[in-house]
Amino acid sequence: MRKHNDDRRILAYTRYVRLLMQTGLRTIWNNRIARIVTIMYFIMATILWTAREQIFFREFDFEPFVVLHRALVTLIYWPSVIVFPLFLIVCIVVPKNAKSIIDSFQRVGFTNASGEPPLPLRRYQEKGKPYVTIYEFYTIGLPPIEWEEKQANIQSALNAYLVKAIQGDDLRRVLAYTVPASDGLPDILPWEDEYLNNENFIITFGRSLLGPVNVDLSIIPHMLVGGATGSGKTILFKLALWQCLRKQAIVILGDFKGGIDFSADIWNSGQCTLITKRKDFLRRLKDVMNTIDARTEMLKKEKCADIDEYNRKVGGCHSRLIVACDEVAVLLQRGKGMDKEEKAIVDEIEQLLITIGQIGRAYGVHLILSLQRPDANAIPGDLKCNLNIRVAGRCDKVLSQIILDNSDAAKIPEEKQGRFMLRDGTVFQAYYWRDN
Repeated sequence: MRKHNDDRRILAYTRYVRLLMQTGLRTIWNNRIARIVTIMYFIMATILWTAREQIFFREFDFEPFVVLHRALVTLIYWPSVIVFPLFLIVCIVVPKNAKSIIDSFQRVGFTNASGEPPLPLRRYQEKGKPYVTIYEFYTIGLPPIEWEEKQANIQSALNAYLVKAIQGDDLRRVLAYTVPASDGLPDILPWEDEYLNNENFIITFGRSLLGPVNVDLSIIPHMLVGGATGSGKTILFKLALWQCLRKQAIVILGDFKGGIDFSADIWNSGQCTLITKRKDFLRRLKDVMNTIDARTEMLKKEKCADIDEYNRKVGGCHSRLIVACDEVAVLLQRGKGMDKEEKAIVDEIEQLLITIGQIGRAYGVHLILSLQRPDANAIPGDLKCNLNIRVAGRCDKVLSQIILDNSDAAKIPEEKQGRFMLRDGTVFQAYYWRDN
């Protein structure tokens, strides 16, 4: 058994050396300066070999010395020409702290079944983000999902935050994106107006370890924000709506808990209409559908794909419409005490929201909904499937599953108000914004 493990270890390290060479050669080839220097090096080596008679070989009176000298030069020259670049490859590519990383992985127990830790292939900075260091590892059979599950151990070993781990160019490589331990997310991130993105309809949420977190509603049109009480969900919800208002959108805001959270003047202006009754909300949804019908005819007439193209083509100024609801479960709940008419109103509202979710993007109509209740029936599947921007704050596994389709948001510490997670696993601190 011991011999078998030794053989496996030797095979693994042989593959590691081969991958090191491949990584080094690829790194050199992808770097213009390094590529030129390497080519020049081999050109010079070829010139030296061509002129070896004049440079290396001398005439000896004793013929055996001539033969021996030529043999030694030939024996040493080409291996030296090849070995020296390979040595440089290892020195340039392999992280200087590779041995320390390997030892640290072993100490924290991040190893495969045979006790082998991942082996570092190279370390480099992400282009445009010098604060992000990417480690490329030979995985030794540890897939990215295990890196995520053992994130705390890896962070301890690297003395850095592990932002994400993704598959490399092949199944033997994992790319670990890290930032220095001193660059963690703050507990409070105050909003500054300079953070407002001036591009078409990009909404800024906050900051992750990799930089600002933005979403483009003109591309991914509908949003679901959720979280438990005290998670900061309402603050993020308001921040998103305020940015929409700043971008000249018309906001129809439903709050069926009495409207107390939206008492500031900004939510009761000509640009934003606050609605607290289902009948009024249904009437406004029907107005939105009439707007969609009118815009359908406009786009057909001018042969435009969406409202942005139409505005550019004809010089129009048709605003985007935001249909928002704080705690959509309250809007769509069907209590035992509801009469037939009330249930019919809820059914019609639900169907209109589903329709807007399906066709709204091209016409500049967007849904921004929030959810707090951990009930699998709180939001219908036909509606949720069109809410592709999913953001979850601190919550239990049930609510996390409803919002993100996984339970990952339940891992957010309880004390982290304003800490959120996107559907792709990105964790960020939301900007703290006040509406008064």
